[in-house]
Amino acid sequence: MLSRDERRRLREIEDWFVSDDPAFAERVATGPMPSSTQQRFLRTLIATGIVIVVFGIVLAVPALVFLGLACTLGGTALSVLRRQDESRDDHERDQ
Repeated sequence: MLSRDERRRLREIEDWFVSDDPAFAERVATGPMPSSTQQRFLRTLIATGIVIVVFGIVLAVPALVFLGLACTLGGTALSVLRRQDESRDDHERDQ
């Protein structure tokens, strides 16, 4: 935890950034935007996993079913972790 003087000094630095370069200060304050490419990749991974599971069931190939489940569960887990990181970052930013 920062001391009162350190917090005051940090606010002074933040104010200086806002007055000196408002665009930069805005980018830093809002943090990185969620990557649409990353979202698209995770959705594609999940959808591909589902398709592989279906093919594995239709063709009666257990390896395909397991591969599809791994893709689907992996994509879902990564998506959940990503959302948790975003919500944690939002929570920390609000404090």
